[in-house]
Amino acid sequence: LKTRLVSFEFSTTQTYMLEFGNQYIRFFKDKGQILEGDQTISGLTKANPGVVTATAHGYSNGDFVILSSVSGMTQVNSKTYKVANKATNTFELNDVDGNAVDTSGYSTYTSGGVANKIYQITTSYLTAELFDIKVAQSADVLFITHPNHEVSKLERTGHTSWTLSEVDFTKGPFLDVNTTSVTLTTSATTVGSGRTLTASSSLFASTDVGRQVELGDGWGTITGYTSATEVTWTITEAATGSGSTTWSLGAFSDTTGHPSAVSFFEQRLIFSGTNNEPQTLYFSKSGDYENFTAGTDADSAMIYTIASNQVNAIRYLKAQRTLVVGTTGGEYTVSAGSDEAITPSNVTIKKQSSFGSANVDALPVENAVLFLQRAKRKIRELRYNFEEDGYSAADL
Repeated sequence: LKTRLVSFEFSTTQTYMLEFGNQYIRFFKDKGQILEGDQTISGLTKANPGVVTATAHGYSNGDFVILSSVSGMTQVNSKTYKVANKATNTFELNDVDGNAVDTSGYSTYTSGGVANKIYQITTSYLTAELFDIKVAQSADVLFITHPNHEVSKLERTGHTSWTLSEVDFTKGPFLDVNTTSVTLTTSATTVGSGRTLTASSSLFASTDVGRQVELGDGWGTITGYTSATEVTWTITEAATGSGSTTWSLGAFSDTTGHPSAVSFFEQRLIFSGTNNEPQTLYFSKSGDYENFTAGTDADSAMIYTIASNQVNAIRYLKAQRTLVVGTTGGEYTVSAGSDEAITPSNVTIKKQSSFGSANVDALPVENAVLFLQRAKRKIRELRYNFEEDGYSAADL
């Protein structure tokens, strides 16, 4: 199976390499793989498969372990095995593909040895999805995007303490306000769960579970699907517009697709590239990365769509002197048009080149962005040119 390596750099002295595999993440640091504590080995049979005795080892079938410091049967040292047919004090050795390991021809076990479980966490990312993952890191938190999955964040609280969870965004982002005659009515407008939300005509899909809804000045999240005109929702902020046509549905959902690119820029967390809105950028509130409350204040969340003759999906976002946006049809920059920070009233989006980008995450290197051109035959270096007061993308 293929795997994907992603760097995690808290500081110059605290760096990790993350191995994304089929529904798991493993961790490496200081030239070694992160393992759990020692389990003392007291026996190892010559059999097919070999059986390890380790009192109260606590392993489960399917766990991966590394054996070391075994005397006698040294052939098993420094190798990775898959736990099978585990009992309280024993387990069988399988190779990493799940095949029994025949130790009958090995040397006889004499003494010693420890087993260490490989530390890993479970994910929902399949092998075929690994190379479409995009990430952005802030201190001990890594935000992860993929169009088939809700935005997640990987948090480190200790060397062997990592958690992966879906991001619970505050108020948005939302699609444009409804312009049709469809009304939404809620069984209760106060904050709470188990409320019924009814549409005057077909609107909802079963894939809307987990999607946010803005109703009037309030909002909440769909928690259950009943029919195309009725869902259950939890109200987070009192929904004052019950029975009106003033409503919006969340921009991120299994129905519309989830963001495919992410970056930090000027104290904002930025997402882009959903299936339904491939050219739209979603900016969080300034300094509040998971809050997408829109408005006209300088620190309010923002939504902008790149205006172009063609609809070309955004492939990557990278923060340099400006925010660099790579699409399938060309490369753009987002800035305030001056030395000011971006706000809802001064965002400027300019096209810099028309080479187009493949769906491979770009790399910021010094003051340039390296990206793979659309046809995957050339690597280009997007760099600011002071003489032209713009960016050029040289063929490397």
